[in-house]
Amino acid sequence: MSLTPRQKDVLDFVVSYQSDKGFSPTYKEIAEGVGVSSVGGVAAHVKKIEARGYIKTLPGNRRMIEVIKTGVLAGALAP
Repeated sequence: MSLTPRQKDVLDFVVSYQSDKGFSPTYKEIAEGVGVSSVGGVAAHVKKIEARGYIKTLPGNRRMIEVIKTGVLAGALAP
């Protein structure tokens, strides 16, 4: 399934953050990084990205996002 532009922004941020820091960002860090106003909004985006098979969340950990695939993200936008 395709990602919306905002979902792509969130996924790109997570991938970049993990590459730079070696661990996943918190929802608050994602919100600040992509300009989403609330962690609830980030949680909704993360849930949809997970449903599309790009990531897996790991319960019980603040830094709980495991990237499964990134693919060719530029071509993965929803219409």
